[in-house]
Amino acid sequence: MEASIKRLLAEKEELAMQLTNSLLEMEEEKAIQCAREKASIEAIEEKRKLYNSQITSLSEKLSEEGYTAFATKEEADTEFVAEGFSARPCFSCS
Repeated sequence: MEASIKRLLAEKEELAMQLTNSLLEMEEEKAIQCAREKASIEAIEEKRKLYNSQITSLSEKLSEEGYTAFATKEEADTEFVAEGFSARPCFSCS
């Protein structure tokens, strides 16, 4: 009987050790996953900032080009009228 109790206590200690090791492994895996997620979030945030910067730059360029195109159209209309025509022809309508 005493030998049986000792054997059960030894098994209990072994199972407790296995449980502890498993819990430590799970915590380690959880920490690794959290680090990966954090790195991914940081990379996504950096790309977002880069894309926003590119969008802003392109928007500014488009605004400038639109203003230039408008100014050029206004200049063309002025020159056309100065040459004696009442209105500039619409070439896209032909």
